[in-house]
Amino acid sequence: MEKASATQIARGIDRRVFLRNSGVALSACALPHVLASRAQAGVSAPARQAIIIFLQGGLSHLDSWDLKPEAPAEFRGEFQPIATSVPGFEISEHMPRLAQRAAQYNVLRSVYHGTPSHEAAIHWTLTGYD
Repeated sequence: MEKASATQIARGIDRRVFLRNSGVALSACALPHVLASRAQAGVSAPARQAIIIFLQGGLSHLDSWDLKPEAPAEFRGEFQPIATSVPGFEISEHMPRLAQRAAQYNVLRSVYHGTPSHEAAIHWTLTGYD
């Protein structure tokens, strides 16, 4: 049996396979450094769980999470804002326990949908599908 020469081996390697495998090897070498730098920067792992409070027909956001105390009386709610454990973030006076734990959750105030239909908008926001 003859041994294959280096030239014969090189001709048998597909360039795309070579580049893909090289990328995998390079990524494997760089992974420990990337993880270490993320740990130093304080970047945490992505959340594995989420609790969605979807207030369909519930309390208005203007009376709970997004009070507008500086708005004219005809636009703002009747409740007063209270400070939370997060500087600059205020919520309704009726949610003092949530105010204490504000550093443990996120409030999304920029969610938007382009449909005038509540049913279609609810489906879209909960599933991500039109």
